[in-house]
Amino acid sequence: MKHDLSGVWIFTFGSGQVHEGKYVRIPAPDREIARVRMIQRFGLKFSMQYTEADWVQIARRLGPRAETPLTEKDRVEI
Repeated sequence: MKHDLSGVWIFTFGSGQVHEGKYVRIPAPDREIARVRMIQRFGLKFSMQYTEADWVQIARRLGPRAETPLTEKDRVEI
């Protein structure tokens, strides 16, 4: 199995979820560890997982329609 060692993973929240239209950055050495960390914090209430490099390309393509970062004021206890 090939691991991406980019170090940062982007997780987006889907339509109808608490943080709809937002994303979070999770630092981790590989995809699986990033997913475990995301699930520990948010449960399964997220939509997609991307490498940071892939997210940059997606955000460029989507422009203003791209999700925005989740900030402290967005955070709610889950």
